[in-house]
Amino acid sequence: MATDNYLNEHLQYLRHLKRTPATAPLLRGMAMVLSDNVDHGQLRTLAHVAGGQIGAALPLSSCTTIEDFEAAINAQLLSMDWGWVRLEVAKDHVSIVVGDNPLTTLLGASSSDWAPAILEGLFAEWLRDMGATQELDVRQVLADELPDNLMKFRLAHVNSFSEQL
Repeated sequence: MATDNYLNEHLQYLRHLKRTPATAPLLRGMAMVLSDNVDHGQLRTLAHVAGGQIGAALPLSSCTTIEDFEAAINAQLLSMDWGWVRLEVAKDHVSIVVGDNPLTTLLGASSSDWAPAILEGLFAEWLRDMGATQELDVRQVLADELPDNLMKFRLAHVNSFSEQL
C-alpha cells in the first residue's frame, strides 16, 4: 500500500485542524493511571464501550452508500478534530484507514495498545445505528507498512477474526 495515496486526505485535514493541546496533560495522566492499574483486556473493553457511547452521542447523517458512509464519518471526525478515514472495499471486508487521529498522541504512549479500541467502538456503533447486525465487527489490523499517522481497521464478519483471537 503506497502511503502517497493518503497524502491528499492528510493535507486537507491539516488545513481544517482546530485542535488545541490544552487537555493533553489531563488525558495523558488519566491514561497512564489506567494503563498502570487496569488489565489490558479490560482497558480495551472500556475503550470500546467509550467509543460506542461517543458514536451514540454523535450519530452520523443518513447513509445509503459506502461513499455516503465515508463522507459522514469524515464530517463527524473533522468536527471532533479526530482525523479522517478512507474506506476501501475488498471482496470479503471493508478496510477503514484512519489518518491523523490524535488519540494515541493525546493519551500518550502508554495507550497505544488500547486507545484504538475507542475507534473500534465508535465505528461499530455507527454501523449498528445504520442497521448492521452483530455478525459484523470492526477490529484494528496491525500493519507494519503504515506510517505513524495512519491506523487500519477491518469491517468483516466476526468469523473472519477467529484466527486473530
